[in-house]
Amino acid sequence: MRALVKSGLELGAIICGFASPDTVGRVMSALELGAVALGALPEPEVRLGRIVQRAEASLTSAAAHEFSRLGEADQESIAQVLRARIDDSDAAELLVAAFTGEEAFSAAFQDPERFPDTADLTDDEQGYLRALVGVVHSSVEALSLSGDHLGPVVQAAFKELRSHQLSAQDVRTMVTQEFANRNSIASHVVVGDRPRPARGFVRRDASDELKVRLDDGHEKLHVLSGLRGTGKSQIAAAVSADCVAAGWSFVAWVNASSPESIRAELRAISVLLGLVTASDDEDVALAAMRVWINDGSAADRLLVFDDVENLRDVEKWLPLEAGPHIVVTTVLAEADPAHTVNVGVLPLPEAIDYLLGATRSQDRAGAQAVAEALGCLPLALAQASSTMQQSGFDFDRYLAALESRLLVDVLEPETTGYTRSVWAALSMSIDSALDSLRRNPARASAGQRVLSVLSLSPERGVPREWLSASGEDEFETSLATGALITSSVLGARVGGSDVTMHRLIARVVRERMSTAGTADDAVGASIAQITRQVRTSLARPDRADRAAARRIILHLTDVAREPELHTLARDPRFLELASGVSVAAQRIREPAAVATMAPFMHLLETEFGRSNMRYVRLAESVANAQSVLGDFDDAIRTFEELLQQTLADHGPASEMGVKHLIMLAHALGDSGDGEGARRLYDEALLVADQLPGGATPLKRAASSARAMLMSDDDADVLAGMEAALNEAHAELGPNAERTLILRNNLAETCLRTGDTDRAVRLLDTNLRVRRAKHGDAHPATVVTISNLVNAMVEDGRPDEARLLGDKAYEDAKTELGEDHTDLLTLRHNMSRARTAAGDHIGAARMLRQLVEARSRVLGATHPDTLASRHNLVNTYLTVGNTKRAERELPDLLADTKARFGPDHNEARNVQELAQMLAASGGDARHLDSFDA
Repeated sequence: MRALVKSGLELGAIICGFASPDTVGRVMSALELGAVALGALPEPEVRLGRIVQRAEASLTSAAAHEFSRLGEADQESIAQVLRARIDDSDAAELLVAAFTGEEAFSAAFQDPERFPDTADLTDDEQGYLRALVGVVHSSVEALSLSGDHLGPVVQAAFKELRSHQLSAQDVRTMVTQEFANRNSIASHVVVGDRPRPARGFVRRDASDELKVRLDDGHEKLHVLSGLRGTGKSQIAAAVSADCVAAGWSFVAWVNASSPESIRAELRAISVLLGLVTASDDEDVALAAMRVWINDGSAADRLLVFDDVENLRDVEKWLPLEAGPHIVVTTVLAEADPAHTVNVGVLPLPEAIDYLLGATRSQDRAGAQAVAEALGCLPLALAQASSTMQQSGFDFDRYLAALESRLLVDVLEPETTGYTRSVWAALSMSIDSALDSLRRNPARASAGQRVLSVLSLSPERGVPREWLSASGEDEFETSLATGALITSSVLGARVGGSDVTMHRLIARVVRERMSTAGTADDAVGASIAQITRQVRTSLARPDRADRAAARRIILHLTDVAREPELHTLARDPRFLELASGVSVAAQRIREPAAVATMAPFMHLLETEFGRSNMRYVRLAESVANAQSVLGDFDDAIRTFEELLQQTLADHGPASEMGVKHLIMLAHALGDSGDGEGARRLYDEALLVADQLPGGATPLKRAASSARAMLMSDDDADVLAGMEAALNEAHAELGPNAERTLILRNNLAETCLRTGDTDRAVRLLDTNLRVRRAKHGDAHPATVVTISNLVNAMVEDGRPDEARLLGDKAYEDAKTELGEDHTDLLTLRHNMSRARTAAGDHIGAARMLRQLVEARSRVLGATHPDTLASRHNLVNTYLTVGNTKRAERELPDLLADTKARFGPDHNEARNVQELAQMLAASGGDARHLDSFDA
């Protein structure tokens, strides 16, 4: 099927007179060039290439069902038939037909008088041919809408269009309209992990009120506000299910306990809707989502934000006028009353009816007594009905058991806001669920362990496979988990794998463990569960499961953030585990995840002190991650504190002191303070000379890093680096990590001295070793490929560099994630390869995406982001798009001066762009000069 899509793109290029069938990049370049020339792209994130992408997706989906009986040979044969037809057709005629519409375009290929071989095709082959023609039409139609600014390659094809006297504005309008026409979404989209219905759930006044508001359609914001346990999420989930059953075009559920969760889930929804592709940046996806929310295209859309802890987190997602219905569930009481549906306890008659229905009893008086005892709290009523069903109690016996439970220690109402009867009911429900497992001792033990672990887990829960792997008997643990979900003590989500526990039930479990003296055992079990996942996912850096690693860190940071889990978060074993995870995640180059572990620094300092190696390891990892992500102030401050503590603990001469001097120098160098970095490297070398054996590995690190900052005496630097590499080669071997680093640094120095061929050879040697050790998708391999792409560009081999970079990116993006900092660097060098190969439009497209990603991940003034911004403006000037250059250049110049200083070479390079802009006729008068 990929061959089919590729054939369609090739055919589109052949129609337009491209000499080579290697056209995917050329078609995209032509589309972008037309758009840039006409100014038809109102926003950078709008890309004409999506027309082709949507045609690909549509054809792939159709062929999976309709053409499965055709083999690859048959598909290729039909593609050849179509190529032959194109050879016999007039290119201009086909372009006009594409402009007119798909029907006319298809007719041009299916005229039996001109193409009698059609009669020899089977029905399946005819359908396949039509689908292939559709792909071609999509490509050529987009080209036909690009106007007459494409240059001599395609200008001849527009003679017929020119006869209609179309202006540039006419074509611009048509392109804009085409985007609007193609921005449709699939109907009946349902997305998100909403909670499964609780046992015996019944509709309530709040449910009906919310449904009336949705049907009325006048108000778009609906806030379900109430205490925990009142059933807000259940009401929202039930109404969502009603909307799904009614055929609403869109129903989505977002877990909104944090801004990070909101952004991640809305990005996924934006991709699902087809607003963006999976490769688009998060900010682009979220911007597209905001546009979609406010487009007023359909009233039957529902977006639920569940468990909002700060109403400001969702304000930006509220529709300005027309848009989808937004439902928010929260314990906060801050929303405008006009938008609020208060969710309290059940009215007594509803509570009675609920208990009678759930227990299948007719004892209305007994149900009333139980409902009144539990204050009509929905969570308590659900747990009470579950207990009665499992124990066989009637209402009288349940009340008697509840009264006896009040005689033992339970949580007090003055400290919790809930009655003692509520806590007793929750505790009884837990006992009843465990009692149902006691016929099988292994299952009962597993159930108790699962409850203990989940009571010390964040509200988002844990993946079910974590629980299954947490016990000696995976099968019994899985069965116990299922039984606890059935009993309503645990929860699950529709379509999700996470198992959850309501916060009130978790509090009861923790209180019971504290009373029984088993709290420490539960903490140990929780730590053991996470440790198993760490060993599975992070034990070997070359085979790390990055998605699992990020989930582990999310779990750890959630625990540290939730006050109710302080017992676990402050346990020395947990903190030691967090320290180890930070080091392991830093080793596999996951800086964004490691940076989120900064709150652990305070916890580790409080527990162990700054001299403890657990604190030191985590602080080093976090500061390194912050430096990579552009948070230089925090990184430098942390390294300075580490250095001061090391000097206090170990004196002026220690290996640890040299290490921290080098780390601080690295951060200073990355921030643009090259002079400060050189000074610290020199100091590190002096201290290393005082140590036994000269601290050879540390001296190598300092010497190599300092050499990379040198701007003169290149011959001496080169000789020194060659000597260091030869020494490491002899002592450690050709494939040792230190040898690889020194070989890379020597290659960088060769590039600086103009010996590009040797640089390529050195890096190619490293790449072979990296691939053998780590595979293609490892960050160390990506870094080496990125450096090799850059060296190939400098060596005049941009086409080879482009092929190498493109393949490496496709191989690694799924494993690492498109925002991984090493992939961002690779994309920067890939854009340089495109520029060097003359593909300025492809470079501009890649740089726009890269600037958005680096601004989000690293910050707009990170040196790497500034480098990409500089190249983007330069590309705009190269293709003659002075308007965009004028728009981008002032901020770039101001940010570069602020980062590096007005006299820095980087600032002078940007000033040269201003001179280029003025020379091209652009307005550069508002750009202050260095002479001012």
